[in-house]
Amino acid sequence: MAGLGSSTAAEWPWLGRVLCAVCALVSFLAAPLTGVLATAALGWTGTPGLLTAVSCREQATGRGVTTRCYSTFVPDDRRVPAEAVSVDWPRGSEGAAKHVRTTVLGVHQKEDALDAVLLLAVTASLVALGTVALRTLRPLPIRARAGQAPRRHR
Repeated sequence: MAGLGSSTAAEWPWLGRVLCAVCALVSFLAAPLTGVLATAALGWTGTPGLLTAVSCREQATGRGVTTRCYSTFVPDDRRVPAEAVSVDWPRGSEGAAKHVRTTVLGVHQKEDALDAVLLLAVTASLVALGTVALRTLRPLPIRARAGQAPRRHR
């Protein structure tokens, strides 16, 4: 084994496999979450309704300043009761309203084609990343492990 700090991938083959497995797991767990938001943005899932800002104030965060609005969500289906929610609303102001859908995640997602396209792209990228990570976990053929070229069958 080489000295401390000079390890190579050949000396730690399990590390790459563990990283690929973790990458695949995270990708395949995150993809359904973004998929749920994408279907809500398309208007396919969730409870539709109107989100109206009751009061808004700017809050400092680690990434800058955001607007936090305390709002009322009134579902289009009047049999479901209205609910009070607190949401981050960029450039939100008192009295502003927008059509949203609640998701099974408890998120209020606005219906917007651009949001849907972006969320679908993220979902597809996560699935592709997870698939690539899983493909690298396949064991090599015995001859390839020994440094020999695989034999072709006639």
